[in-house]
Amino acid sequence: MVEVAPIVLRSHSLEVTVRKPGTNYNGSRFDWTGWVSSITLHNRHTFCEDESLTPGEGTGGSGLCNEFGIFQPIGYEETLPGGRFPKLGVGLLTRPDEASYKFSRPYMVEPFFIETKADDSKVTFTVHAHPCNGYAAKLVKTLSVKDNLLSIAYELVNLGEKTIVTHEYCHNFVALNGNPLGPDYRLKLPMTPTFPSEPSSLFDFKDGHMTWAYTPEQPFYSRLSGPFPPGLQWELTHKSGVGMRESVDFSPAFIALWGDAHVISPEVFMEIAAHSGQTIRWVRQFDFFERHMDGGTGG
Repeated sequence: MVEVAPIVLRSHSLEVTVRKPGTNYNGSRFDWTGWVSSITLHNRHTFCEDESLTPGEGTGGSGLCNEFGIFQPIGYEETLPGGRFPKLGVGLLTRPDEASYKFSRPYMVEPFFIETKADDSKVTFTVHAHPCNGYAAKLVKTLSVKDNLLSIAYELVNLGEKTIVTHEYCHNFVALNGNPLGPDYRLKLPMTPTFPSEPSSLFDFKDGHMTWAYTPEQPFYSRLSGPFPPGLQWELTHKSGVGMRESVDFSPAFIALWGDAHVISPEVFMEIAAHSGQTIRWVRQFDFFERHMDGGTGG
């Protein structure tokens, strides 16, 4: 795999490292564009973590990375074994057999052509359409930083004959300053999640916040059914005062929460239904902060 220098975006508060497409990851799951591998606030606070701390384990996720079609890949069901189907932000994937699609399974990839334009505080990725079985889409993604904010703006243009129906989300692999999950963390969500397969002693819910009684011993998962109103969707803080939050300009279909001992991932899902010729736009905004002892927030 090619190792090249990443793109670094800077504001007076943030330094955000963005991978160049295809340089550190060439898998079939995650969108190759706009992959944020590290975020530093005030030159000292960090937020990004790896999916797994064990080399070769997991699907290669880290930091803030997108995925389209985790549950509903475009055109998969109508593709015969040996045929190809599009994975937005990645390329044309080959269906190997009659088995159902599984996001964690590696598929053969013919990458889309991606253009990159960057300056000190903004980078734009343009994924050009490659027609496949009546599907074709152009994806334009722009990441920009200002003060303590990271914004990701999306534009999806359906250039094919068929309607595109799928989901998009940002898999936020997060650890505040590398701290493992435990009692020092607090997470605010639009509603209280449930964890039927986890011990009830692990989680505590109070005043609209979720905490952990101890560091989890295994991965956990919950799904919060929406839709939820646009705006702030979640906020994660550590007792040190460091935190981050995500806001969106769309109504999320649902929110998933995945985590393990070293990482937590609140995932806000955008439901996509783009008819032929239609353009859909949406924005995610991440706010990174440090709360002082007097209750103020530094950005």
